[in-house]
Amino acid sequence: MSPEILFEDHHYIAVHKPGGILTQAPKGVPSMEYWVKNYIKSKYQKPAGVYLGIPHRLDKPVSGVLLFARNTKAAQKIALQFQLHQVQKTYWAICEDDSQKQLTPSGTFVDWIKKNPGQFKPELVGATIPGARQAITNYQLIHREDAKILIELQPKTGRTHQLRLALSHRSLPISGDSDYGSSVNIILPDPTPHFFDLSCGSNSCGARETNSSETNEKTYEQKYNCSRACIALHAKSLEFEHPFRKTPVLLEAPLPDYWTPLLESMNYTGQQRMIIADD
Repeated sequence: MSPEILFEDHHYIAVHKPGGILTQAPKGVPSMEYWVKNYIKSKYQKPAGVYLGIPHRLDKPVSGVLLFARNTKAAQKIALQFQLHQVQKTYWAICEDDSQKQLTPSGTFVDWIKKNPGQFKPELVGATIPGARQAITNYQLIHREDAKILIELQPKTGRTHQLRLALSHRSLPISGDSDYGSSVNIILPDPTPHFFDLSCGSNSCGARETNSSETNEKTYEQKYNCSRACIALHAKSLEFEHPFRKTPVLLEAPLPDYWTPLLESMNYTGQQRMIIADD
C-alpha cells in the first residue's frame, strides 16, 4: 500500500501523509519527499532529477494533507500564500483533558513561541522575550467524554509545534505526544504499510511490509531506525486558491484507521458537534 494521492496537476501534488514518516529527510532516510519524487519519476518517466517544492511541513508523528509544488514558479506562488496566511488549515486532535477548568466551546489560543538553537522543542515565552514570535490558533470543541476531548484547530500562524505547544500548555496534551506530556502511546500495528522500502528502484516506490519473525533480515524499523509512534493530530483539510487557475481548492484527508478505536473509546459517532450553553 502506498500513500493516497489527494490532488495532482502540472503544478501541485498533495498526498495523505501517514503518521510516523518525515516530510523531508536526508538521503537514506524514509520521507514523503522521497516517495513523491519517486512516484513522479516513475509515472512521468523522468530519467533526470525531479524538482519538488515543500511549502509547508507536517511533524513526523502527524498525519494528513501534505502539499508539494512540482515546479519553481508554483512553489513561489503557493509559498507566498502561506506567508500571507491565506491558506486555511484545519486539524483535528484528541487530547487528554488534565486541565482543572473547562475549556470554552470555541475561542482562540494566543501564545508566544521561541525556538532555541540546537534544541528539538521550542518553548512558550512572554511576548517581550527576544526572539519570541506570536502563535495564533482558533479552536472549536467537537466532543468531550470523561477526561478526553476531540477538538478542531485552525492555526493562523505556522510556528514550529504550534498546536502541540498550545494544547500542552493548557493541560490538554495530544494523545500519544509524550514530548508534550501525554501518558498514552500510539503505535501503528504490524505489518506496517506506512514506511517505504528505500531499496525500491526508480520505477517504483511502494510500501514494504515487514515480519518481525524474520531472522535473516533486520526489520524495517531496525534497518532505518524509524519509529512507528504517532500522535492523535491530523491535518484534516487544506484550502487555498490555485495560483494559476484562480479557483478554490479544498484538499481533505480521511482520518487514519488507528483513530477509530480512539474515537470509539470516547463514544464519538461522527455526527455530533458539542454545543455548550453559557452559564
